[in-house]
Amino acid sequence: MGVSVATSERILSQAGNDRSVLIDVFNKLGLPWREDYCCPLASNQPPSETRAVPVHQSSEVAPKRPATRLLAVLPVVLAVPLLLQYGMGSKFAEDNSRVIEQRTAAVQAADAGRKAYHRGDYGQAKSAARRVFQTAKAFQFADVAAEALTLEGDVLAVEGRLTEALEKYREALPLWSTFGNIHGKGVLLELMAVTEARLGMLDEARAHFLQALEILRSLGPEHIHVGSLRGLGSVAAVQGDYEAARKWYDEAATALHDQPDDAMQTNLRALRALLLRDDGRFEESRKELEACLEFWRGIRHPRWQATTHRQIATVMILAGDQIEALRHTKRAIDLYEKVGDGWGAAESRRLLSEGSDYVRSMTAKLEDYF
Repeated sequence: MGVSVATSERILSQAGNDRSVLIDVFNKLGLPWREDYCCPLASNQPPSETRAVPVHQSSEVAPKRPATRLLAVLPVVLAVPLLLQYGMGSKFAEDNSRVIEQRTAAVQAADAGRKAYHRGDYGQAKSAARRVFQTAKAFQFADVAAEALTLEGDVLAVEGRLTEALEKYREALPLWSTFGNIHGKGVLLELMAVTEARLGMLDEARAHFLQALEILRSLGPEHIHVGSLRGLGSVAAVQGDYEAARKWYDEAATALHDQPDDAMQTNLRALRALLLRDDGRFEESRKELEACLEFWRGIRHPRWQATTHRQIATVMILAGDQIEALRHTKRAIDLYEKVGDGWGAAESRRLLSEGSDYVRSMTAKLEDYF
């Protein structure tokens, strides 16, 4: 709510509060305020029997995608408490009953869209994001609108429409900023940074990874910030500073000890394997990536398998094994096309046409590490 714990307790228990405080909290939560919602609180009035609607927050965090292309899920606030003072009339209750009904429906649709995204059903995810955004805009649900824009940006990024994805993230950022430095803002900055990096905007990406890391660390140890550490490592790797990259990846792995995440561990393993490749240690790199591929097969996600096939192909090209390189590249293309990732399929075809020159290029490194 952006207020002290004591003030929050008074609001949620309907013990009364200053009108100016309630107006400010309504604004921060994206709820419309009207003067007829409030009346003086008499000192001899009994406590209200009206119960506040509890706040629930989704704790589901999806695994990050391989080669730092697995995007973190933004937490979605599933319901906002009714900020009632004792004495607020039935008009308030009627109006806000509809508001809460619409909010609940919008958040459930956003959650369904996010699940569709992680299943690889990007058409359904995009459709849900656009519907949710229209509802959130109409009812001024800033956080739900931010999640809808972020989800649409995630789908655009998967489709390879990176500039459009970045525009959606930038549109969402001021909505999250309304609530201050919260988890949603920190994760969105990570998403922006990944997209900027893939577009070659490394300075901007590094600045946003650092900003995200600062925000998420400030929120406490329970907030995941591994994506920022991993992203900083990948920026260093693309720039050729492999020692710094390993240090960032090691710090990310250490952070995971308190936040177990098999998918992220596998992601970091793949990134370290790419560093082995760039050091010329092709056999070690291949074995590590094949182990990662088995993990992604185990969770049956074709897109993440595609990325790992592509990574193995780059190793085989540099190692001079053209037969294996061709096999893995073709498999990557098939899987990318299956999930509608035109960008991934196109970049894989460049492996076939340009070979080792492409693998060593900045464009390929951005694709590998992000």
